[in-house]
Amino acid sequence: MSSNKTITLNGHEFTVTPLNWETAERLEDVVNGTRKPTLTEMGDIVFAGIERDNPEMTRQELVRDYLDVENIHSAVRIVMGISGVEEKAPGEA
Repeated sequence: MSSNKTITLNGHEFTVTPLNWETAERLEDVVNGTRKPTLTEMGDIVFAGIERDNPEMTRQELVRDYLDVENIHSAVRIVMGISGVEEKAPGEA
């Protein structure tokens, strides 16, 4: 089992946990690597990774105050990585 990590988003440190099963099921094709996530799904992925340790935070607050075009991709990679999802190279099956 993966250990938790921390990420810093807009100067605030968050503990990241693996994706919950509900999110993994909803984004199964993204988790399986058969397609890339949409921008909305990227926000969902990061939110799912931090919501367990930040129950007071809403998804809206996360995307408004902490995520931006500079940090979203690295945040998604961290959440997916701690969830055991390996990033595939383009064209890799």
